[in-house]
Amino acid sequence: MEHLTNDELIAFVSMDRLDGPSLKLASKVNGHIGSCGSCLERLKAFQLIYDEFTRLGTAGARGRAVYRVVERSGGDGAELEQGSLELDK
Repeated sequence: MEHLTNDELIAFVSMDRLDGPSLKLASKVNGHIGSCGSCLERLKAFQLIYDEFTRLGTAGARGRAVYRVVERSGGDGAELEQGSLELDK
């Protein structure tokens, strides 16, 4: 099984409109997470980060910031679900 990419998950959680490409992505993500617990957990982790940015009033940088955090960690998002992401690396 091929897992969803971080880009796909971030685009999904930061989706702000439903157009053709968004609906296609939503269908892909929803279909995949129904049978893949790993991607579901990564999605939940990204959603928590997105929700926190929104709560803090910084949602404008939402998707890009989440991706930079994952890139800085040198990981693939797994560290988000395990709660081991260190932001000061």
